[in-house]
Amino acid sequence: MSNDEVNAQKVASQSEEPDRPKPQYITIKSGDGHEFRLLKDCAVLSGAMRAMLASEFVESEGVIEFKEISKPVMEKVVQYLYYARSC
Repeated sequence: MSNDEVNAQKVASQSEEPDRPKPQYITIKSGDGHEFRLLKDCAVLSGAMRAMLASEFVESEGVIEFKEISKPVMEKVVQYLYYARSC
């Protein structure tokens, strides 16, 4: 094998990344129309969101709308879910 072939193999092997699953995100919409992108792993910490995502309803496609919850309240919910996931 020539040096060029060896170098080409090294470069090819370095560029290959191990198969890692990409994180899944969902979208949560507040009543005033603001959208939050949230890791699905965080969302399932909420029993209500977990049930919605596991159901056969439209929410199971990754978009959950909470018409009764305002942006500031939903923001705190999202912050808490990320906090709870890190504990």
